[in-house]
Amino acid sequence: MPKIKSTHITVTDIEWDIDESDIEEYGCKPNLPNEVEIPMNVIPDAISDNPSDTYADAISDYLSDTYAYTVKGFLIRKGA
Repeated sequence: MPKIKSTHITVTDIEWDIDESDIEEYGCKPNLPNEVEIPMNVIPDAISDNPSDTYADAISDYLSDTYAYTVKGFLIRKGA
């Protein structure tokens, strides 16, 4: 039976880069996810554009482009 390739990478324990001005502007901390499924096509597309990029860089870029906040860190769990 052929092995099924993953269609996504799950990013967990996301630490968003939120400062006091964000909290003051909205009156509370933004409601950002702690876990996100990143489509696998994000990885090869980003790395082929700039071979020096890493998976973490591509994922970080995807998260900041999608949620308009940068991240300080996260864990990567490959999906099935």
